[in-house]
Amino acid sequence: MSEQSREFPGYRPLPPLGAPETPPTSPQRDLTGSPNKRRSFLQLTDDSEGEMSIEAFIYRSDDYRSSTMRVPLPLPLYLEKPQAPVSDLLHNNSKLRQEIFAQLHRHFVDPYVMQFVLQSKPGYPGQGDQEVLALHIQVDMPDDAGRGEWSPAKRAVQSLLEDYGLTDAEVEI
Repeated sequence: MSEQSREFPGYRPLPPLGAPETPPTSPQRDLTGSPNKRRSFLQLTDDSEGEMSIEAFIYRSDDYRSSTMRVPLPLPLYLEKPQAPVSDLLHNNSKLRQEIFAQLHRHFVDPYVMQFVLQSKPGYPGQGDQEVLALHIQVDMPDDAGRGEWSPAKRAVQSLLEDYGLTDAEVEI
């Protein structure tokens, strides 16, 4: 039986940070069209069926967000600039920056802005007050553009960050 909060009946806390990722993956999932098509697909798939927290449902229903966190906090998030040297890592290390761009382009992801942030959601039940280091990658995606392979891209970028010693950094596209 799932753990429930006395303050928020029916609320189940988020899984621990760093838990393995379990977002949905479906080879037939081409949802670059309308929100109605996306909702229709989600109604016909196991991706949004069964018992899950509201955070998991929101994440699984959002085709324009991909995170290495098992179940990320719902948007909007409070973002802060991390302390140096992490905040300056992308600016000062051109090799890392080039390797990240190469991985993103290999997976058809066109980054618009990349920055390290400390993200949290103050006052949110569970782990909302806990700051999490994340590399945020914002994508500029015209309406007629196909969506890249975000899930493999985020895993490849996280692997690169681990190679550079950032083993606790999440990646969010």
